[in-house]
This record gives sequence, structure tokens and C-alpha cells, in this order.
Amino acid sequence: KNSMSSQFETRINELKAGFAARFGQQEKEFQKKMANELESMKALHEQEMQTCTEAAEMRIKQEAEKRHKYESYLKQKVERAIQEHARALEADMSTRLRRFEEEQMAACEVKKMVGSLSNLWESTPRKQEEGAETSPSD
Repeated sequence: KNSMSSQFETRINELKAGFAARFGQQEKEFQKKMANELESMKALHEQEMQTCTEAAEMRIKQEAEKRHKYESYLKQKVERAIQEHARALEADMSTRLRRFEEEQMAACEVKKMVGSLSNLWESTPRKQEEGAETSPSD
């Protein structure tokens, strides 16, 4: 009976050791599998983060290029408007200057005519002047 009991205990201990070894091995495999899955998930997360970062950087770059093009367009438009306004002002000033010069020349002509008439009047004999005073209808 004692030997049977001892064999039974030995067998139980062997089974316990086998279960412990098998369970330990399964636990190690499970932990290894979980570690691999975690590493795989980390790698996938890193890849997704990199992809998102690259996409965001590309959008930022495209927006900056669009903004730069639009700013250049607006700058050119403003420069053209300024040039057109300057040309219009220049043409207006040129016209005004030409008119002013024409008026100055006309004024000089009138002044010369008045001077000539005045000289003619001054050189007219006095006798006619007195006759002119008596009959203004002449």
C-alpha cells in the first residue's frame, strides 16, 4: 500500500511537473505572441503616424504654395492698377499742361494785340480824339 501510495504521489508530482512545464511553455509562447503583436501594432501605429504626418506636411506645403501664388497674383494686380492709374494721371497732367500752355500763348497774343492797339491809340492824333468825344457814335 505504501509503495502504491508512493507511486501514486510520484505520478501526481510528475503530472504536476508536466502540467507546470506545459503551462509554463504555453505562458511563454502566449507572452511571446502578445509581445510580437504589440510590436506589430506599434510598428503599424508608427507607420500610420508617419503617413499622417507626411500627408499633413504635404497639405501645409500645398496651402503655402497656393497662398504664395495668390499673394503674387494680388501683388501683380495691384502693381498693374498703380501703373494704369499713374498713366492716367500722367495723361491728364499732360493734357492740362498742354491746355495751360495754349492759354498762356493765347494770353500773350491778346497782350500783344492790346499793346499794339494801345500803341495805335497813343499814336492817333489828338484832334480826332476831341472829335470822338463830341460824337460817341463815330
